[in-house]
Amino acid sequence: MPTVSVILPFYNAGKNFYQALQSIACQSFKDFECILINNNSEDESLDIAKTFSQKDSRFLLLEETKQGVSYASNTGSKRAKGEFIARMDADDYAYPNRLKNQLEFLNSHSDIGVVSGHVEFGGNKVKAAGLARYTEWTNSFLS
Repeated sequence: MPTVSVILPFYNAGKNFYQALQSIACQSFKDFECILINNNSEDESLDIAKTFSQKDSRFLLLEETKQGVSYASNTGSKRAKGEFIARMDADDYAYPNRLKNQLEFLNSHSDIGVVSGHVEFGGNKVKAAGLARYTEWTNSFLS
C-alpha cells in the first residue's frame, strides 16, 4: 500500500504532460502511486500515459468517459490506495520534494487535514487574466 496516491486526470494535455509525469516520477519521496485518468483525450496524451504506466509500476492508467475534471478526479480517488491523496493537473510541474515536504508537514501537524503549495503562473497574463488573478489569490493564503 503506497503512502500517497497522486490523482492526475488528463484531457488533451499535449506537450506539457510528459514533463508533469516526469516531475512526479522523480520525486524524492518514492512511496506513492500515480493514478492517471484519461478523460477522452484525442491527442498524444494517452500514448504518453501508456508509456509511463508500462515502464513504472507506480503509474496506473484509468479511463473516465464522462467529461470533466471532477468526474475524472473522483474515478481516480475511488481507486486510490494511499493513506494520503495528492492532486495534480496535467500541465503542472511538481518540484522534487513536493510530496516529501507536504507529507512531513501533515505528519507533524495532526490538526491539519489539507495542504497545498504556491503556484507559479506560466501563461500569458493578458490572454488568461482570470487565471492569473486566481493564481495570485491562491498564493495569498499562507495558513
